[in-house]
Amino acid sequence: LNPSGVSGRSDGMLNLKWQAADLQDLTAEGNVRLNSRQYGTAQTTVKIANKSASFDIRANAMDLAIRARLTTRLDQMLAGNFKELRANVNGTIRPLSSAVYERLGTVNISANGAFRDNLLTVRDIRARSKGSDVSDVTFQVNLVSRHIRGRIPQVRIALGDLAPDVMGTANLAADINGTIDRPTASFMGSSTGIDIGSTHIDDVRLDGTLANDPAGVRELRGTLSGTVHPLANGGTQDAAGKPVPGFESIRASATGTFRDNIVTVEKIEAESSATNLSDATLQVNLNDKRIQGRIPQIRIDLSAISPEILGATNLTADIEGTIDQPTATFTGFSSGVDIGSNHIDSIDLEGTFANNDLRVIRLEARQADGILSANGHANLTTEQLQAEFAVSDLKVVQVTDLSATVFANGQVGGTFRSPDIDFSGELRDVVYQQEAHGTIRVEGKTNLATVTVRANSDK
Repeated sequence: LNPSGVSGRSDGMLNLKWQAADLQDLTAEGNVRLNSRQYGTAQTTVKIANKSASFDIRANAMDLAIRARLTTRLDQMLAGNFKELRANVNGTIRPLSSAVYERLGTVNISANGAFRDNLLTVRDIRARSKGSDVSDVTFQVNLVSRHIRGRIPQVRIALGDLAPDVMGTANLAADINGTIDRPTASFMGSSTGIDIGSTHIDDVRLDGTLANDPAGVRELRGTLSGTVHPLANGGTQDAAGKPVPGFESIRASATGTFRDNIVTVEKIEAESSATNLSDATLQVNLNDKRIQGRIPQIRIDLSAISPEILGATNLTADIEGTIDQPTATFTGFSSGVDIGSNHIDSIDLEGTFANNDLRVIRLEARQADGILSANGHANLTTEQLQAEFAVSDLKVVQVTDLSATVFANGQVGGTFRSPDIDFSGELRDVVYQQEAHGTIRVEGKTNLATVTVRANSDK
């Protein structure tokens, strides 16, 4: 057999038995097998008895293991009325081990259907898996024109069913149209709260469409927005144990496309009281998990982080690697920063990120002839720090009655929350209250809570 519209081969058998002329005692047993590159393999066992028919379906298609039972009464058909056929369906759908949605587990499904005048109508479609469920779905197929129409009023997704480190619930709704070969859909979604590790996201909104592009390739497009609170659940803090100001809430939005198992996110925008990001892009290949992205500019207003700092800094970044092992290179600059009464003419930064390690290759700050240079790295998993810095020819002129030139170097260890800093250096050509003191040599250590300093002078 070669059913119309199915690229594959089917075969089967059906044994029928009856004695009554009106077929009221009809019984039957049989099976049908289908092998198709497009739809996979399927086997259906047919049983008829007591004016009822049951079809037990077992199929592996589209990375899914499908098990279902369709039951229907044959009273009207046996009475010679073939205008309408009604049936109930119950079963399970289980993602195979190779499917990207394997964590979803077994999905229990049920539905009621009717077939009349070449129109298949399925109502009360329900599905449940773990904490996720779908209810009251309707779907209609015209087998002559092959047009489809459907409505999904609500899909509730427990996000922890898909990813163990994500907590929260998302709600989706959709309208379905098009044809069997070219389905289309429009959908919308929302969530009042999602927690990913230490990050909380609320006011999530999603709008999108499913359609075929001019080449006939199925394409999913959408716009996503929400407010990110990266420090809400005990996340990154400053050295004093307080959330970093300016990053408590970040409003973000983006547009995305899913095509050929590739996710492309564009027009990524993010804004908080301390930062602004615009026109970033990110592409994820779900086949090999490769990622590639570009952030053309992140502008950080330093005064939002601390009122004692005036000025702004700009960053750019390129992202590569994989979903599991992302990497990045970044650069930054500032054309002027005031920290209290101290003015810094310029700041330049270069760095990388790989294997959860943030590395600053070069940090250079200039004030007239003075230079501060530093490099180091921080492990974002263990929070361990390792860095070194040097100061040369830095003029001290902002302190009343004091002038000097600073030369120093040091090392930083410990962690984000408890850094250990060792330093040593010289204050040359020291003049205090118009009295010359020559060179003062200092060495010491600090953890930003306490400072120990030893100093000696030529005088």
